[in-house]
Amino acid sequence: MVHAGPARTLGPYQSKADRTAETVDSYVQTALLSIELADNTRVNLNTLSVQLDDAATGASGAHNSFDTVEPPSEIADQLQEQLDRLLSQVDGQLSALATDAHRHHISELAQHRQPLQDLSQQIKQLENQLS
Repeated sequence: MVHAGPARTLGPYQSKADRTAETVDSYVQTALLSIELADNTRVNLNTLSVQLDDAATGASGAHNSFDTVEPPSEIADQLQEQLDRLLSQVDGQLSALATDAHRHHISELAQHRQPLQDLSQQIKQLENQLS
């Protein structure tokens, strides 16, 4: 992995972590709304598939961008490990959700709701710690 370079101090690194968490959570919320729409309406499957693919791609991109910044300290290393672990779980859930949508497995989309809600809650807890 290519690193963009180290953050000079912990403060800017924490800010980057917070912005990344917020961005990824917005993609999780998009996915949750898409699941809700699929459950409650007749939704265009191609549109749903594109929305979920965009959410998965966007979250993964934010994760990868965060990973290019080198942590400036051991405390930042711990933050990086914590956020990376969480974002990897989000990436996996959103990727699986997008795959189910691509395959038109609409009945299987709801199985992703609770894990994504749990991950969103964990992201928000981390954001609160960073604020």
